[in-house]
Amino acid sequence: MKSMKHQASTTPIFWLSAALVLTSYLFAPTIRAQSLDEVLEQVRPDEMWRLTEVFSELDRTSSTEGERQAAAYLEEQLETLGVPHRRYEFDSYLSLPVSSRLAVTAPESLDIPSLVPAFSTSTGPGGIAGELVYVGPVDPAIVTTRDGDFVGIDLEGRIALLRGYPSPELIFQAESAGAIGAVCIAPSTRLVNMIVSSVWGHPTREDAKRLPKIPIVSITEPDGRKLEGLTRRGEVRVQLAAETDTGWKKVPLVMVEIQGTVEPEKFILIANHIDAWHEGVTDSATGNASLLEVARVLNENREGLRRSVRIAWWPGHSTGRYSGSTWYADNFYEDLYQNAVGYMAIDSPGVRSATALEPEGMWELKGFIENVMRERTEFRGEINRSYRYNDEAMWGIGVPSLTVYPAIPLDSPDRAKDAGGSAYGYWWHTSEDSFDKADRELMVRDTKIFLALLWPLATRERLPFDFDPVVDQMKRRVTELSEAAGKSWDFGPLLQDIDEFSVAVQDLKARNSSAQEGAIAGANEDAMAISRAINPVLFTIVGPFHHDPARQFPLFPGLGAAVELADLDPRSEEAGFIGTELLRETNRIQRALAKATCIALRGASRTSCN
Repeated sequence: MKSMKHQASTTPIFWLSAALVLTSYLFAPTIRAQSLDEVLEQVRPDEMWRLTEVFSELDRTSSTEGERQAAAYLEEQLETLGVPHRRYEFDSYLSLPVSSRLAVTAPESLDIPSLVPAFSTSTGPGGIAGELVYVGPVDPAIVTTRDGDFVGIDLEGRIALLRGYPSPELIFQAESAGAIGAVCIAPSTRLVNMIVSSVWGHPTREDAKRLPKIPIVSITEPDGRKLEGLTRRGEVRVQLAAETDTGWKKVPLVMVEIQGTVEPEKFILIANHIDAWHEGVTDSATGNASLLEVARVLNENREGLRRSVRIAWWPGHSTGRYSGSTWYADNFYEDLYQNAVGYMAIDSPGVRSATALEPEGMWELKGFIENVMRERTEFRGEINRSYRYNDEAMWGIGVPSLTVYPAIPLDSPDRAKDAGGSAYGYWWHTSEDSFDKADRELMVRDTKIFLALLWPLATRERLPFDFDPVVDQMKRRVTELSEAAGKSWDFGPLLQDIDEFSVAVQDLKARNSSAQEGAIAGANEDAMAISRAINPVLFTIVGPFHHDPARQFPLFPGLGAAVELADLDPRSEEAGFIGTELLRETNRIQRALAKATCIALRGASRTSCN
């Protein structure tokens, strides 16, 4: 993390660059597009490149002066361009890494470079001292129980040496086993900034119980091997100090709304995060520049928009576990529920060497995404289902998501062994995510892809929802669970309900294919309502008004415990507990399917479906 001194020193460059960009926008010609091809031709590479350079001079850690400068810069740009926008200010629960220290005190003296992840517990200047115990993985016999305890390893009162990026799962296991601290060996030769809270967005009192209770630091793979070797030769003692600045902090959220001309209340939401680790050029100054260009192009062509487009620059992504987007979902719940057609989070466009593409979305949009990708790119692979790792705070509401992630090919020297964002670049979440990692031509390509997905959603009369792939995925997942559970749980009634929903979907498709112009609005409302009904049970556990832990879940996550039943005595307490879970979750899913089936069948009658 850079100091405030660094931020201040770059301010003149920042404002000079901003002035150049403003001037270029002011004197650019205005063109009204009549087609998507004409829209895409309006993308300006020079402007995006200069915008990226401006942001590359700012340490945009959330709640800091750098983030506020970035927000002010965006507002000035939008004002000059005549793009309607507003700024929200609110308190966000963040954890800013401050300092860390890891020192071996026996059998030798050794200082190990380290980083403290966001939401680590602070130790105070003196830190903690204790025996360092290597957990692994080194031996297949070392496994974890359901409760998270490490089998065969005594961590009580000791400091755990763990393999992997600092993660909530690793830390939970170490805490459960009695560890007083943790050292995580990142699979990287660089120190990587991470976050260890499983709490999605702003915590409730119950959520706060899941925040880490021990201090944590991360180290590089080479230093991890060195420490592992020491533990194999005998007892190793270390001193660990960690400091974070955690609490409620004021953050800015810049939001654009370009009004549609026919259905202005309906909108597509597209977003990126304004904050970053360090200057974070590919994660994601390039994304901020791309979003601003999308805003300019769409505003220039707003007369062609049927529906509105909202564009957000989320704060609190990196140090708040998506707190900005979560604040928006919580505070605009009803608006999102009634009117949001879809959500597209963009991340890391214009990354050096990121020539590959990874499109993903919820299954009702699968066919639409495939068509756009085949028409506009050379992509011919499979569409992945959406996963929760980029401010997808609207899943409980049922808003379907879609996006395209650029990706660095596996054989590229820029590809990291095990990285997340930055298109899998080795510089992900490090101080090396600098301006030289951006690619001008790829930024143009990626921005055009985003526009190619957005434009049809905002302009076509009929929404491109198709629930056949949803039914297929439902059947596949429940069949898998049924086979795993065997006779210990009967999934027959649920499969029957899915079949009934499938029949209703075919009826809906038949009606919609022949719908007259006046009936298309009702068909669109039905499609959105079906998404609202089924997506929360397909993708979440806690339901529409709360937020699941920041983990990846399979489809129908609330049914996952069924796989454990086959190995349990049906008369055991554990089997009874799991059975209760499954019964309640099955009730929830069947109620959602009943509502979705009713909506699909109601047609012009507009029957109320509860």
